[in-house]
Amino acid sequence: MATYPLDFLSDELGLEAVTFDVQRNEEMHGTGDGAVWRTELARPLWKITVSLHLRHAELGRAIDAKLLGMGAGDDFLFADPSYHGPAWGPGSYLLHDMTVCLSGVSEDRRSVSLTGLGSNFLLSAGDRFSIEYGAGKVYFGVFRESRSIASSADAAEIQVFPYLPLGIPVGAELELVKPFLKVMLARDGYMPFTVRPGLYAESASITMLQKVR
Repeated sequence: MATYPLDFLSDELGLEAVTFDVQRNEEMHGTGDGAVWRTELARPLWKITVSLHLRHAELGRAIDAKLLGMGAGDDFLFADPSYHGPAWGPGSYLLHDMTVCLSGVSEDRRSVSLTGLGSNFLLSAGDRFSIEYGAGKVYFGVFRESRSIASSADAAEIQVFPYLPLGIPVGAELELVKPFLKVMLARDGYMPFTVRPGLYAESASITMLQKVR
């Protein structure tokens, strides 16, 4: 079993399209009077589907070799190449020089407060972040609302999805510029390239599921 680093694949993909979806692990019950209950059996997982664009045949074969050769227990780190950091913020590029950390977590683990962002920085709904914690674990989440950060020590709460696991402590550092997650291939999750002899490789796609451990 192995975990492959970000440069194993993310920097080589060349996306044509990418979809981030959520696989919910829930059970539903209903009664004859129309009442419905929904119970979460396990935390939701990210499901990512990627279509790869046309490329030279030798480059397609290289990606085929990496993915078709992965074992059942192997996983890899993935960062969406089409994502370039927060949607807006005065000097977003300066995030490379900032250390942004959790300064608080709500009781239900669905809201966080941050420290380390520049004054008047705007976090937007849909902005992503990741947190490394524990023994090789990675949390990947999105902000559910937009919030202007008044100062680097602003403690205003911001809603996030999914909720933070208990293992993530106050003080944990966030990756905002190139957030990533640990994934594995879904069952039959890789459609290899179709190669036109001597020309180009096309029509490949990947379906990945988040791996939380």
